[in-house]
Amino acid sequence: MRILYLHQYYQTRASYGITRSYELARYLVSRGHQVTVVTGDRSYQSGERIPRSKRASITTEEHDGIRVVTVGVLFTYLKSFLHRAGAFAAYALLSA
Repeated sequence: MRILYLHQYYQTRASYGITRSYELARYLVSRGHQVTVVTGDRSYQSGERIPRSKRASITTEEHDGIRVVTVGVLFTYLKSFLHRAGAFAAYALLSA
């Protein structure tokens, strides 16, 4: 089965944060499924760019058999409601 997993704050064990999405994707890969995760390039905790992402708007990498597509979001999540709404809208548009 081919699975598309949308999670704006996807974290692996290499970074701090909740790794539930990573663990689920890794489990699905171990069961023979093809998993693609589409995520944002910012940390939920700090608002900083996650080191795995490059400066391009969209990058694709593979970790532990999981295809990870990172979309560049120009907003930080730690600002006002309007800025956060813009970040979510940018993620949704780039993910599509």
